[in-house]
Amino acid sequence: MTNFDTRRASEPVSVEMSSVAVRFGELLALKSVDLTVRPGELFTLLGPSGCGKTTLLRSIAGFNCLAEGHIRFNGRNVDQLQPWNRNIGFVFQNYALWPTKTIFENVAYGLRMRKVPRDEIVRRVAGVLDLVELGEVASQYPGQLSGGMQQRAALARAVVIDPPLLLLDEPLSNLDAKLRVTLRRGIREMLVRLGLTAIYVTHDQEEALDISDRIAVMNRGRVAQVGTPREIYDQPDSSFVADFVGKANFIEGRVVGKSFVTRTGTRLDVPLRLACEASNVRCAFIRPEDIEIRSDARSQLRGTVEGTSYFGSFFQHRIALEGGQKLFVQTRTHLDLGRVTGMQIPHLTGYPELPPSQD
Repeated sequence: MTNFDTRRASEPVSVEMSSVAVRFGELLALKSVDLTVRPGELFTLLGPSGCGKTTLLRSIAGFNCLAEGHIRFNGRNVDQLQPWNRNIGFVFQNYALWPTKTIFENVAYGLRMRKVPRDEIVRRVAGVLDLVELGEVASQYPGQLSGGMQQRAALARAVVIDPPLLLLDEPLSNLDAKLRVTLRRGIREMLVRLGLTAIYVTHDQEEALDISDRIAVMNRGRVAQVGTPREIYDQPDSSFVADFVGKANFIEGRVVGKSFVTRTGTRLDVPLRLACEASNVRCAFIRPEDIEIRSDARSQLRGTVEGTSYFGSFFQHRIALEGGQKLFVQTRTHLDLGRVTGMQIPHLTGYPELPPSQD
């Protein structure tokens, strides 16, 4: 399939961030960030715009100076190292390809700066272009290629130098949705094959869940939660994480004994996972796909269908409860507008606050 030798001279590194803070003037962009990325892991920094994820990535690369804390590669402090001395590959959001250089010349640039012999450059560049399926366009210029091909060229340029660490800053954000799905799986498969440690920045929750070994969800310069995709989605530590990753329902109420009581007085006797002391619970969370539509007397909640959206593989219904609370429910079948329906709640997670989007 490819002439690129995936047996690498560089071993993947661990990356440790200890109490990292970054300041831009009066703005504290990162606030005491503690994270450890394991060797060979595809680790994603996920969060909304302005949360600090790109600032953290650029700090790991050496583009930002730390106000506090330390960054270590395999236990070695790299705080004072310039970016070009950190031996990393970096894929920029805008690809940063030289428009006047051919794809071959773009990819070869890092090797030439390292004074690699010409024959070795030709062999390695040809191999990595084959790996990303760009061998036939090596003599063309970036402006002659599609966005997806330019992205693969930027990726090839980053990995051809055989870095132990690859940093990717929203590399798919400029592409259409369907192409992004195809390319993200290709990136995942290639990084696993190469055995790189990779830190990947995105604001796309689906993308993060699909490709990551682990995810750090960030908010306002801090790490809100670290976990596997399944842990982040199924067991969010806060209402912010629950709301940001996937679709979420929040039912206002309180915990009484072992039950959750809604603000209208409905008692839900279901398994409760609490993210705080029971006395501090203000709302409970559940995913739309976990709510079951019921027509019998055993339903715990009743509401009226106010709206329906069709997403191809499922319908998403907006259902209004008594008192004005609204829930989103995902089903495989259509529900008519105005229908009064029952719902069964299998479990809930209690939080001390509503997410900012609903407070």
